[in-house]
Amino acid sequence: MMFEGNKDLMPLFIELYNKADLLIVPSENMKEHLINEGVTVKKFVIQNIWDVPIDFISNFEPKYLPRINFAGSGDKFGITEKLKSSDIELEIYENKPAGIDVPSTVHYHGYVTERELLTELHEGGFGLAWSENEYLKIYTKYNASYKVSSYLRAGIPLIVDSKVSCRKLVEDNHWGIVVDSLEEAVHRVKTMSEDEYRGYTKSISKVSALLRDSYFTRKSLIDAVYELY
Repeated sequence: MMFEGNKDLMPLFIELYNKADLLIVPSENMKEHLINEGVTVKKFVIQNIWDVPIDFISNFEPKYLPRINFAGSGDKFGITEKLKSSDIELEIYENKPAGIDVPSTVHYHGYVTERELLTELHEGGFGLAWSENEYLKIYTKYNASYKVSSYLRAGIPLIVDSKVSCRKLVEDNHWGIVVDSLEEAVHRVKTMSEDEYRGYTKSISKVSALLRDSYFTRKSLIDAVYELY
């Protein structure tokens, strides 16, 4: 599903999945999608979120900063074009594409190691899990985003689309803001108080520790064993 050109392979995967006794899937949305595509397996475990079992320098609290961090290609996901006219700081973790001009508010960090990424993200601001590309936007309705896990492991609040698979988790656990547009996201970031920001980081600190300790992977495997036996 991640690549539009792979749609024709779905029947092959459905045939393979139907040989299983149980499927571990990233979201409830994905479970329903697979059933609609022909999966007949009766037992499922919902993973919801990826673990990030990596340590990094985190001996301070993330700060409220009017800054949006994006770990990925700003071009591919349409982020740079959409936010380049904004006066908010945009930190993009990819190499700057050749031949493009961007305002002084857009900063390219190049590709860094995961530990370096988490350390830099932990300084503060917000983590953006988003796509302006319509096909990729549909994909986020079903998948578990590794970007979401990276931002949570780094301890910073999320900015997510209202249609993403993890929306309920974000809202119920106070992990960040759910919006319908990047314009709304910028407004929410710029008008947020430091106390409100600290409320988010306090909630996120709990799940950050779980992600470090591979809690969600272990839980999925244990749940699978209990479902089967």
